[in-house]
Amino acid sequence: MSLTIYLDINLYDKHGRFIQTENVFCENITHNLNKMAREADLYQVMWCPEELDIEVASDAVTPLISGIQKLVHYQNEMEKLNPENGWGNFDNLLNVATNYLNAALRYPESNVTACR
Repeated sequence: MSLTIYLDINLYDKHGRFIQTENVFCENITHNLNKMAREADLYQVMWCPEELDIEVASDAVTPLISGIQKLVHYQNEMEKLNPENGWGNFDNLLNVATNYLNAALRYPESNVTACR
């Protein structure tokens, strides 16, 4: 099982008519990292953004920054939560969360979708 996070923007013509939705970010991560994500307060913002009323990427910025800081600050403790089966690790979660943050900063009005 895994999580896929999407950021999409709606494109409109010069008359304001909807043309299409364009994906600007897509990242996948194993669900095996959910315990670590919970400990770092990243689970809701990544796996269940609707629980935090996150609809657009700018809503995710503050919780992502906070979670990434916690993840890094407590790296030794977090690494103890690496899945025993070897599917996923601290670096995977850090990379995906950081990529998500960077995309949210670049496309703040993009729509957030989490498929789990």
